[in-house]
Amino acid sequence: MTSLTAGGRRGSPGSNFFYEKEGVLYTAPTGNILPGITRQTVLEICREMELPVQEKLFKPEELFEADSAFLCGTAAQISPIGSIEGQPLNKPWNSSLGLIVQEAYKNIVMEKSHAYVIV
Repeated sequence: MTSLTAGGRRGSPGSNFFYEKEGVLYTAPTGNILPGITRQTVLEICREMELPVQEKLFKPEELFEADSAFLCGTAAQISPIGSIEGQPLNKPWNSSLGLIVQEAYKNIVMEKSHAYVIV
């Protein structure tokens, strides 16, 4: 797992940031971030699996209230974040929306249908 500093970053070089709060995934809108292919795949997975996701600008302090978070990108694929500035996130990765997305993404990469992911 990765740790993240809340210093206003919405992604990292080569990856995009998502966080979960109360059953909704949030990510910054394009125009402020790299509109990556993996990010687009994550958004498509969320749509197809009916996982709520919102694109919005957010303040660094909002991240301290996050339940879970992850980075996504070609190299990172879907990488969980364990803490924000040393503060552990509220939900374990194995019970997060991020894990659901990660498993669906792995199935796509391995050329399996994500319709077979057990939730």
